[in-house]
Amino acid sequence: MITHSSRILIGANGWLHPAWQTWFYPDDLPDDWLLAYYSNDFPVVLMPAAYWQTSMNDIQDCLEDSSDHFRIVCEVPPGLLQKPNDEVVNAINDFINGLSILGEHCIGLLLPVMGCQTGINEIISQLDRRLPLCIELVGDISISSGKTIQKMCEQQGVGLCWHGEGSTAGLGYGPLAIARIDSQGMAMRQLRDIVEMMLSATILGQTSVLIIDGHPPDVDAIRHAGVILDLF
Repeated sequence: MITHSSRILIGANGWLHPAWQTWFYPDDLPDDWLLAYYSNDFPVVLMPAAYWQTSMNDIQDCLEDSSDHFRIVCEVPPGLLQKPNDEVVNAINDFINGLSILGEHCIGLLLPVMGCQTGINEIISQLDRRLPLCIELVGDISISSGKTIQKMCEQQGVGLCWHGEGSTAGLGYGPLAIARIDSQGMAMRQLRDIVEMMLSATILGQTSVLIIDGHPPDVDAIRHAGVILDLF
């Protein structure tokens, strides 16, 4: 098992990657043991919205065999934000209620937001905040829309996902700070810079998470980032 400093939790975007079956997971490992196996190596995972097609009870069963210290960040299904504005808040709050079966394993939510999303400030203000929230800007975002959402995140105490470039200010807006990077072809020096910048942006008492993206996510990059973190 790899031990990481709690200053940053480092993991992958999802654990159900067919390519991992040939070189990360043992050949004879049953599907319902994959999450437990993953949790022995890495302290956190981003659960993509698409995984909610899997029975929540099945995921709960998998967690029973996972490390007690293993943590999950859950992506809110983007389709919930496409509902009429008077239905969005209830839909997302119902989703949050459903996460209660994950218990202490679930440490927060990642909410994908398009720059054209209307009424986002009012929506965020009405959401159940029992779980820390971090917003991720997706799609083509104008400079003005980006600044508006950034200001809203700061005012409402909601994190703003960082993608490894530009200002890290959004990492300090809320109790949950999330960074997502695609490490394919990334040099160790670049990975070190990412970790160092996250550490500099970390606020006392905050949960800070670094998610490695990719098709599939690079397991070696997750391990290397953990080693780099332990050197600070």
